[in-house]
Amino acid sequence: FMDGRCVTTRTALLEPGTLGPKGHMQVIIPDLTENYAAQEDPDEDQGIPVCTLKMFPEETLHCVEWALSEFKALFEDQPQILENELLKHAASSSEPSEPKNLRASLELLGEAPRSWEDCVAFGRNSFQKFFHNAPRQLLHVYPTSAVTKDGKPFWTLPKRPPTPLEYDPNDPLCAAFVVAAAALRAVEFGISMPDGVLPGTMPETAKAAAAALAGECAVEAFVMDAKVAEEIAASVEKEAATAADGTEPEPEPEPEELDPEPEPELESEESGQELKARFVKAAQAAGAAVSPQTFEKDEDANGHVDFLHAAANLRARSYGLPPMDWIDVKLKAGRIIPALVTTTALVSGLLCVELVKVLGHQRRIGDETVAKAGWPVDRFKSTFLN
Repeated sequence: FMDGRCVTTRTALLEPGTLGPKGHMQVIIPDLTENYAAQEDPDEDQGIPVCTLKMFPEETLHCVEWALSEFKALFEDQPQILENELLKHAASSSEPSEPKNLRASLELLGEAPRSWEDCVAFGRNSFQKFFHNAPRQLLHVYPTSAVTKDGKPFWTLPKRPPTPLEYDPNDPLCAAFVVAAAALRAVEFGISMPDGVLPGTMPETAKAAAAALAGECAVEAFVMDAKVAEEIAASVEKEAATAADGTEPEPEPEPEELDPEPEPELESEESGQELKARFVKAAQAAGAAVSPQTFEKDEDANGHVDFLHAAANLRARSYGLPPMDWIDVKLKAGRIIPALVTTTALVSGLLCVELVKVLGHQRRIGDETVAKAGWPVDRFKSTFLN
């Protein structure tokens, strides 16, 4: 908008900025230089390949990104679908519901906690799913002795085989994950927590009690899932094929974009009505309200960064990667680049130098300030520094 106004009024624009140790001072002069919007910054965020994020992290940062994606799925996306369906039901809306959304809502309603103990059980089962069962499933498909099609070892750097983790209530990291997951689940479903505090401010005694309680929770024994095994193998083969021919792998479709298994034409409408009836019955029985949570990095008491820190470091431990400090997880997950006073000083000084030049080449005519004719372009200097 500012650039557009400067073009319209033929006004010089000095555009400074900083990004950590990087900075710039761009001088934009009417009739002499291109305007600000004529250029766009390159997209440096190319994303992390799906296989790297989900199965083969190469550095701890990949574990942080994985933890962020799981946070979004558990505490934002799934609850948001359920909340939308509950709002439709409460308003007696005639808007049709997607069968996949009804199934997801029914599943989440069936898992809705009724007490703090249920939330702790959720945390314990999440630990089992992410850090024990998932590594065992991957190692079942690709054991440490696995080889590629050309006979080379499959597990060669940067690929690292994971180690399934066992829950230990006395391990600070295990306890931190279970407590953070339980607290976020409690907030999600409006369950009272010990002392009624926010997730990130729970007393140490309450955390220790929750960690001990989690150790007593029953968890299902690991069972190899043939369908998941096929999906893992297919994903790895697809990424290997795209790497071999030099093409960019296609982004993985979001869960809601996946094509559901085709249903018989005559049964699809009946199936939808049946799902709707089941959902209405379940919603009335549960009487549950759900609160989706959007990741917020600037409020430490909400426990969001606590969850990411514990989840990322447990995954890093499983893959033999170095741990990351809490503050570094916050910076990476929140895309925070600290400001440096030296960069600000440099850019401010350069701005003042160029401002003096611009003011020296303007003159007053009545109520307007206009540029003198023949501005020497070589007198002005745009700077990009690091």
